[in-house]
Amino acid sequence: IRFGHRRHPKAAQFSGNNRLEIAWTVIPTLIVLVMFFKGYEGFRFMRDIPDDAMVVDVVARRWFWTFHYPDEDVFSDRLYVPINQAVRFNLTTPDDEVVHSFYVPDFRVKEDCVPGRTNHMWFKPEREGTYNIFCAEYCGRDHSKMITVMEVVSPEAFRAWLDKQIAEKNKPVDL
Repeated sequence: IRFGHRRHPKAAQFSGNNRLEIAWTVIPTLIVLVMFFKGYEGFRFMRDIPDDAMVVDVVARRWFWTFHYPDEDVFSDRLYVPINQAVRFNLTTPDDEVVHSFYVPDFRVKEDCVPGRTNHMWFKPEREGTYNIFCAEYCGRDHSKMITVMEVVSPEAFRAWLDKQIAEKNKPVDL
């Protein structure tokens, strides 16, 4: 009503307020930059894998996980890791597969397994126990069955499990 065409038959030209325009450009830009660098700290932390980390190759297949301990050449369908030891995961899936996502909710870590590509992830378990591992990416019909467990055990129990796996793998064949 105040600026209606009856009171002002000829339209008036209003110029902008430069201070206000600069303020509503600069303040949100600064907020976004602070949020970016805060998020990047967490991203960089997850990408700086310790040199002494134990390596486990994780292969996602339709609809199960395979864990390979390359130093001992041991395979397992359950993940066993020692407590207080950094563990590096090399995550992959075969070229003829779909995208899977390795997700351990109790440790708040998740990384995609992309066909033909190796992604990396690490964490250091600080409490013993049994933890669920899920696929967090819908991967087809039996996606809901793609569940396994991670056993975090003492270093002695881990070594005993590993020695048992090596002995089982190298067991002589009875004819």
